[in-house]
Formats: sequence, C-alpha cells, structure tokens
Amino acid sequence: MERPLGTRIVRLTSRNVCETAEGLREKAALEPSVRRVAEKIVLDVKKHGDFALRRWSQRLDGTRPMRIAATKHELRVASAKVSSEENNALRFAAEQLRSQTVRDLRMIRPFTSLQRGIRISRVFQPFDSVGCYVPGGRVAYPSSLIMGAVLAKTAGVARTVVCSPPLPDGTLNPLVAGAAALCDVDEVYKVGGAQAIAAMAYGTESIVPVDKIVGPGGPYVLAAKQIVSNNVAIDLPAGPTELLVVAFGRFDEDFVARDLAAQAEHSPWSICGVVTD
Repeated sequence: MERPLGTRIVRLTSRNVCETAEGLREKAALEPSVRRVAEKIVLDVKKHGDFALRRWSQRLDGTRPMRIAATKHELRVASAKVSSEENNALRFAAEQLRSQTVRDLRMIRPFTSLQRGIRISRVFQPFDSVGCYVPGGRVAYPSSLIMGAVLAKTAGVARTVVCSPPLPDGTLNPLVAGAAALCDVDEVYKVGGAQAIAAMAYGTESIVPVDKIVGPGGPYVLAAKQIVSNNVAIDLPAGPTELLVVAFGRFDEDFVARDLAAQAEHSPWSICGVVTD
C-alpha cells in the first residue's frame, strides 16, 4: 500500500507507548508562535478592514480578490461546474441533516418554574447572524458548510454568512458554491484563515460582523477564534483532527483504511491511529 504524502506511521508497543503518546500530545497543542501570528492578523484586520484582508490573502493564499463578496453570478458559474452525482450527494447530506435538526429542535422547549416566589425561565432564541467558516486549500469541505448553514437556517437564524478561501485563480471552489446554493446561504466571501475569522468578528467595509462563528479550521483559525471569543460567540474550539479506531478480531481493513485517510487528509497536524489485537 502506497503511503500518503506527508504521512508518518508510528507503531506502538508496550515499550514505547508512553513516550510516543506524550509526543503526540505535544503535537496537538497550539504553539505560542501560532497564537502570536494569529493575534497580529486579527488586530490588523480589526484596524484596517478590507485592506488587511486582501494583504493577508495575498501573503498566505496567493490571491488578492478585488471583490471579497461573491456575486450571485459567481455562485451560479461555480455551481454549474458541480456534477450531477456531486450535487445529489450534497443534496442528500443537506436533507438528512435538516430532517435530524428538525427532530432535535422539537425536543428543545421553553421551560418555566416557580421556586419560593421566584420565576425561573429558560428560553431558546436563535442568533440574528451566524458565520460559517469553511476550510479550503488542500481539499474542499462542503460538508463543513452544510453542517453549519443547515443548522443555522433550520434553527431560524436570519442571516447566514460563509467565508472560504478561494482557489488560486481567485474563484470559489465549485463544491463550496454548490453547497452554499443548496443551503440558501445569504452571503459568501472569498477569504480564509485567521483574517476571515477577524472579519466576521469585527466587520470590515465588505463584511458585517456576525453574532457567532462556527466551523473547523487549521491552527491559525483555531487561535483566531479563541482570540475573538471575548467579542463574538464561537463553537467548540476544536483542535487538530483526531481519530482512534479500535479494531479487534475480524474487521474490514479497507473500510478502516478509508476512514483513517478521510481524517488524515485534513492537515499535517491530524492524528489518526488503529488499535488491534
């Protein structure tokens, strides 16, 4: 079996398990240098708006979009490149998630109780606006868009925003555009990284700030979300992708390998493993 590019395979034994596990924990932690860079980017965007967005996009992604917001025409052109098979897969995923979300929301009800003359109420209210970060670069992640946008729309969020890095030619990834159309996203912006998080948190000339930011990303995106969390709500500050498959006895080796590959492709910081007998 050919080893994927950049993959390091570690075999654990009773002799090296403690030492190796400690090394993996260090790998999963955010380095101080990452946070320093993220802080620099966030403060720059907060102060200089669109100019800083374009500058960091040029420096980090090699693109400098003249228009940060994707137009309806751009979305139509990009979406047209999605094959019928891909479109059906996106639609199926969105419909499945929407159905499950509707069932979940039915279980969330307002609650009021009276205790010693004090009325205690619990009310669930959707945010006015939510920003969904959709990673890009190595591969497209329309699934991230679907999971964020479908939940927001179904819950009653009035304004749903998507930020995703463009392709090298400055255009939107077709799968991201197709997913945005299916999920009825209100605004799509061609920007990624820590600069996108800062823009959604503080706003720029092109992007109106949101109430909450959701979605996965690399270490700089994670650091940026933590930095802006005093000003805007964020979801779980997830670290690098981690997966441990416990495969005892007879199991489908191909299935396990595909599951590992699907997670390991997220980034060089992904940690995936198999425990067998």
